[in-house]
Amino acid sequence: AGQIIGFLGEALYHIVNIRVYPAGGVAVIDESWKIMRNFANMFFVVALIVMAFATIFNITKYEARALFPKFLISALLINFSLVLGVLVIDASQILSNTFLVSIGNFSNRLGESFINSSIDGELLPTKEAIDKIAGSGGIEGAVFGTLIRLIFAGVLFFTLIFSLLTAAIFSIIRIPILWALLVVSPIAWMLNIFPAGQGIYKKWWSLFIGWNMFLPIFLFF
Repeated sequence: AGQIIGFLGEALYHIVNIRVYPAGGVAVIDESWKIMRNFANMFFVVALIVMAFATIFNITKYEARALFPKFLISALLINFSLVLGVLVIDASQILSNTFLVSIGNFSNRLGESFINSSIDGELLPTKEAIDKIAGSGGIEGAVFGTLIRLIFAGVLFFTLIFSLLTAAIFSIIRIPILWALLVVSPIAWMLNIFPAGQGIYKKWWSLFIGWNMFLPIFLFF
């Protein structure tokens, strides 16, 4: 169990140091984002037609007076959606790095604060202690106490292994999820123009902020 914990701690330490969006960019993300941006820019023609017909037929929610300010803002921010997304990612990475510097190496930290204090001289009684208990007729109590300690130690080890494994898995899968959210960011900004699409826009921001803040919050605790 100690070797598994050490391995997971070392793996997690390397995983959390992976940059989601490196300084040089990611070619497939950049090219995919450009495709989505061009599609979103073409969709503005449809948005103008919708606003024109809504104004003619006096549909208040979609007429030009209601949508045009948001239309202009979205038209501008769609072309900077990748930059805005990378700024959020970099901000969360800076926060994560602050905690990483404070924590140091995960496996070393676990070895210092958990494994040594749980095992060295505490989990199992020494031979001298067993002989002393046996001489006083309390060998059953010693065996029972040892079994209880083993059970609780097993639960603690299992909990720690499960926690580290879950953190490592989620730290890995957050990277492609954030990439996918970056790629579709122009569509999210485009949908923000219309009242019917604002729910999806808010959901996109909720997912994007959530997956960015997962790692700093985990490292803090």
